[in-house]
Amino acid sequence: MYVEKDSLSGLALRRVGSRLEVRESVPSTMDLAWELALAGAPPGTVAVAARQTKGRGRFGRVWESPPGGLWLSVLLDHPGEAYPAGAVPIAGALAIASTAAELAGLDARIRWPNDCMVAGRKFAGVLAESRRQNDGREKLVLGAGIDVNVRRESLEFGVRALATSFVEETGREFDLAAVLASFLSHLDRLLELLAAGGLAEFEKAWTLRSSTLGRRVRIETPGGARIGTVVEITLAGGITIEEGGFRKTYRGEHVSLLGELA
Repeated sequence: MYVEKDSLSGLALRRVGSRLEVRESVPSTMDLAWELALAGAPPGTVAVAARQTKGRGRFGRVWESPPGGLWLSVLLDHPGEAYPAGAVPIAGALAIASTAAELAGLDARIRWPNDCMVAGRKFAGVLAESRRQNDGREKLVLGAGIDVNVRRESLEFGVRALATSFVEETGREFDLAAVLASFLSHLDRLLELLAAGGLAEFEKAWTLRSSTLGRRVRIETPGGARIGTVVEITLAGGITIEEGGFRKTYRGEHVSLLGELA
């Protein structure tokens, strides 16, 4: 097993890591996390798999999940009024960026809303889903996929030029259990910060890591493509661009940086 049940022992985690479920292969760790929730798993439960056969990303896209990556989902209580739920996937992206810097020395940037990039290539992504449970309480699952020891040649030809990984950037392989521990430690710290009311500090950290602010982007909308300069991003999932002297905020649409492959 590439991650052991005791991989989190010794870590002082408060909001994540209450339980660790490890599988060799699953369709999706997000689906596994929801199954565990229905079975009564506590908040903070982490579902990890060596391989996903039906991993998913935003807009229902397939997320390739070959062996060598870290594929996981974390079951959380919905933050309710404590802080915006949209901060949770951003916390995941920030935690990944911090892990990449800590373990691999990578200068990772976050492409709106939560893709993790190195030198214009994507090495990780985050997805969050919320559902109301049978007891009426709302839960949230944060999914993360990190290309750690994934070689480009193991990916489908069409995405090889767009992707990178820890091993591709550094030339060495990493202990996946150590990557998991680092990611969860950073995620735990960020969720604690949000719960303590540190939203301003959190937003500052996010904007410093953003590769989208100030950039020219193309936004695909039902009314056609819009091109402009990004002047604001928000935790509520909005992105504001300026075009022709006018500003407009969009939510949920596909955004690509001009001069960079999507």
